[in-house]
Amino acid sequence: MNETWKNTFDQIHAEPELKEHTKEYLSEKVYRVHDRRVSHFRRLAAASVLCLFLCAAGVCYLFFTPVTYISVDINPSLELSLNCFDRVVSVDGYNDDGKALAESLSLRYMNYIDALNRILESNTIKTLLSENNDLSLTVAGESETQSQEVLRDVEASVSASSNIHCHSGDMEEVQEAHSCGMSFGKYQAFQILQELEPSVTADEITGLTMHEIWERIRQLSDEDSGNASGSDSNSAGNHADCAGQDPSGSGNSGAGSACDDNFNPGISDTSGSGNGNSDSGNSGTGGSGYGNSGSGTDHQGFGHHHGGEHE
Repeated sequence: MNETWKNTFDQIHAEPELKEHTKEYLSEKVYRVHDRRVSHFRRLAAASVLCLFLCAAGVCYLFFTPVTYISVDINPSLELSLNCFDRVVSVDGYNDDGKALAESLSLRYMNYIDALNRILESNTIKTLLSENNDLSLTVAGESETQSQEVLRDVEASVSASSNIHCHSGDMEEVQEAHSCGMSFGKYQAFQILQELEPSVTADEITGLTMHEIWERIRQLSDEDSGNASGSDSNSAGNHADCAGQDPSGSGNSGAGSACDDNFNPGISDTSGSGNGNSDSGNSGTGGSGYGNSGSGTDHQGFGHHHGGEHE
């Protein structure tokens, strides 16, 4: 039976032209459709790979871009740079002690509170704090919301320590501090000191501990307070003197202005007519008595008053 079918089909011969048309048809309708589908899938796959690459690049950029900074200053000065995910992406020392401490601790990619605790628990910082040195923690960032949140967390984590002080800063201070070669926490203290002592320079501050800087600030602030109190006391004393020499007419004739250095109590004004000012309780009649009217000079004894009595 199979042989019969084979012989039957062997007798069927297609014309060469028909064969050629058949090939063109198959190429047009089948193979090209297949090629178009393959090309479409390839483009789709390439676009997917590109999207994945861009997403990965964006995540990497966000992860490694600092947006918030924590300055840690005591004698070592160093800064923690945080990304938007609250992870430490870099640690920079701003003096020799700070660089040594940064190199001795593995802090990158840690949560900032964990990193901060590791710094505070290091032998270097624990020893300095036990010696009552001041440590400053200063937070600054591009996002005020994130900076305030970080500052609150930092304050809560060190609330039990009396000689650790928390401050807030801004990005302008960060840039200015880095241009001076110091952490922005120490730079902030330098600005306060410079207001009290304008002659101080950044180079002088670089070698000082935070305790030394704040002690200097306290001393200068106390001196300013003492000077202000002294000035107030002198002013009060001058006012008291003025009150005792007030030429208002209660015992002294009108002689010059109040608190005048040339004020001479008991001697009348050289008005040429005795006492030129009329005072309550004092008559001032030198001009019509024994004074030299019109001469511009009153004679002492005839033109001055004593406690409201005229002579």
